[in-house]
Amino acid sequence: MTTPQGHVLMNPSILVVDDNQHYRTTFCTLLQLCWPTAQLVEAADASQALTVFPQQTWDLIILDYQLPTLSGTDLARHLRTRAHAQGQVLPPLVLMSTQPDAATFARASGAVAFLPKPVDADMLRTALTPLMPRWSRLPSTARPCGSRMPGLGVTLTANRWVLIGR
Repeated sequence: MTTPQGHVLMNPSILVVDDNQHYRTTFCTLLQLCWPTAQLVEAADASQALTVFPQQTWDLIILDYQLPTLSGTDLARHLRTRAHAQGQVLPPLVLMSTQPDAATFARASGAVAFLPKPVDADMLRTALTPLMPRWSRLPSTARPCGSRMPGLGVTLTANRWVLIGR
């Protein structure tokens, strides 16, 4: 779709995999605040992720490092294998965790970025914007997610949103 100003509106598709339902839901809300046109699909574990993965083309996959039955890095390996078997390229992977040392495993698994939990809006924009060049042409009415609440920052913790005055 093209706006009257000539900007192309894109609807990036993002798969978010996290076993903590509350965190997954609030993280997706933060993503939606930052990229309102994003099409988000949630998966609670590796099995769900492997089921929904072939159902559409993804622009980005965000994985929690600590998933039950299969770690985020093992899931990344399975997704890469499936993509190659179908003759596709795996979209950028982002690994997130409360454990800072998981950043090392993120790089080893082929993830292009690591998000330490808790994630705030600035951290999210900084990590994800370079991964998706087609998101860079936003319509003039689009604003960065931090501008939706002037003077406030938003941080997502494991159990709640934290608003921080700036």
